Amino acid sequence: MIFTKVSLSNLYCFDDIDIDLTFPRTVKDSSIADEFLHGRPSFHFKRVCILAGANASGKTSFGKILCGIQNYIKRGMIFDWLSSGITDQSQPANFKVEYATPRDYKLHFLSVTFTTKEQKNSILSVEYANVYIRKGDSNATARQRLMAIVENKKQSSRNTCYLFVDFDEDSEKSIRAQRQLSALDLAAGAGGWFYCLAKTGDKNIFTPDDKKILKVDVLQKILKTFDPSIDEINNISIDASKSDDASKSDDASKSDDASKSDKGYRIKFKNGDRCLLDGDGGITNPKRLSRGTYEAIAVAFFYASVSSRRDATFYLDEKMAFSHSDLEQALLNLIVDKLGRHAQFFYTTHNCDILELNYPVHSYLFFRKTDSLSECINPTHLVKKNDRNLLNLVKNDVFSMLPDTTYLNELLFED
Repeated sequence: MIFTKVSLSNLYCFDDIDIDLTFPRTVKDSSIADEFLHGRPSFHFKRVCILAGANASGKTSFGKILCGIQNYIKRGMIFDWLSSGITDQSQPANFKVEYATPRDYKLHFLSVTFTTKEQKNSILSVEYANVYIRKGDSNATARQRLMAIVENKKQSSRNTCYLFVDFDEDSEKSIRAQRQLSALDLAAGAGGWFYCLAKTGDKNIFTPDDKKILKVDVLQKILKTFDPSIDEINNISIDASKSDDASKSDDASKSDDASKSDKGYRIKFKNGDRCLLDGDGGITNPKRLSRGTYEAIAVAFFYASVSSRRDATFYLDEKMAFSHSDLEQALLNLIVDKLGRHAQFFYTTHNCDILELNYPVHSYLFFRKTDSLSECINPTHLVKKNDRNLLNLVKNDVFSMLPDTTYLNELLFED
């Protein structure tokens, strides 16, 4: 599936916010190819979304929300990490999402209103509609027909669909609508996802549906780029991980992560040190690695999913914050180059040097927090051309997204 618009209310740090992930026309000489549906050249969508902003501006929260939406579409339930993100828990939250499925050329609208898990039924209402994307449709014309169905609350033809379910009603009409909603396969053509989010204790919600194997040569090339002291990396089995390196790791007695999976990796350093890495990225001695190299392990597994899954949603959240800018730019270009034809990639960063990449201006979204709420700014209303003007505007804080250092200045100049 391809996200084309997301609207959020009373959820994490977002309230009454609309984020459009389409753009109106083809960008000449764009460095990102095929930003349109195959066979629908006028239906443009953002394949690469660089989310930039200061700390606590909402970038990680936005990833959790997108992941929660995709889990609802596939499984029909609100997961804890979404319901726990309701800002005012005395009021319901709502997400509205518009997404395209390239397999059947449909544009979908889904609105879900829900409360916390303490309620008898956390889902209060669901509204759904879809339209067929015609060959001549732009994203604007397809959206216009879709929203006409939502506003009129009825399907307009055989190639459209509309349903509204109020789960608080016990009427025969509501029960019939619930059955129709259950019969709809909302996940048909929705594809998979891989979310690698910062600062989360629940890894299960962000893993892909099917595990992809990271080839040892790929892991070696990425890690040796980050840490020249690495000599080589080899595949290992469970038996090797139990016997070969247990005495060489200071933390081996504290962690058995490397023996939990059938396959793993042995990292050998030029000074003779070794550490083990399991098939899920768990390492026996993380202190042996620099923070940048440790984060590069997650990036390597992320890259393996991008290069093998092809058409899916990918979200990489601040996993190169400890890397040199040149390395971050090189890896970002590598991931973008390996994206599938209908893949969509979200990347969060603090690094202004990323703005120097030759990406279209519409690929960037800026997050900022005002009081307790976050805003999302599309810079295309100020910058039309793909040049250095965007970086200059950010450095001059035109978008008010740079961190406020007022309190630090007070400390600096106090007696």
